[in-house]
This record gives sequence, C-alpha cells and structure tokens, in this order.
Amino acid sequence: MRFKNDSTWYVAVLLVSCLAAYLVFSRCGYGDVSNESYEIATALYSVCNRQDSSKLTSISDLLNSAEAEKTITPAEASMLRKILDQAAASNWAAATAESRKLMEDQVKYP
Repeated sequence: MRFKNDSTWYVAVLLVSCLAAYLVFSRCGYGDVSNESYEIATALYSVCNRQDSSKLTSISDLLNSAEAEKTITPAEASMLRKILDQAAASNWAAATAESRKLMEDQVKYP
C-alpha cells in the first residue's frame, strides 16, 4: 500500500492502533453477573486471600449447587470454576486477583 505523503501514513497507523486498543480493552472484564455469582466470588476471594485450601471444597460444592439449581449461568459457572482451579493449584495470587476483578467489574459508575 502506497501513501501519497507521510501524514496519510501516520493517520492510517493511528487509526489501526486505536482500533486495536479498542478491541483489546473492550473485551476485558467479566461483565455483569448474577447476585449468586457475586456472592460465590466474594466467598472465593475471601478463601483465596487467606490461602485457605480447606475451604475450596465448600466453594466447589456451593458452585456446583448453584449451577444445578440454575441460579447462575453456565458462563458464570465457568468463570468461577477457572478461578477455583487456580486456587486449587495454589496459584493464590492469580485467583485472588481474578475474583477481585470479577467483583470490581460489577461496580457501576455514573
């Protein structure tokens, strides 16, 4: 692709960069989740923050129950299960950060 002058090239690069940034950052985050998922995320955050592996089974049971009762969506269950798997693998920092991010993404700003 040939440009007639340098300013056209800079504008094209700027537009492509803006589009790439939009695509990357607009898809970040967890989006809205149900109250039940938020409560499970809160419990998961607490367990991860304390690095309390003895409570992971309780969180897993809670998650399975909510999914079976259809009080959370399959997508929400999948998000929470990924965080739970990180905690189960003793990746506490990542699990804590992800559960916190899930909760923070629920905050609505005016």
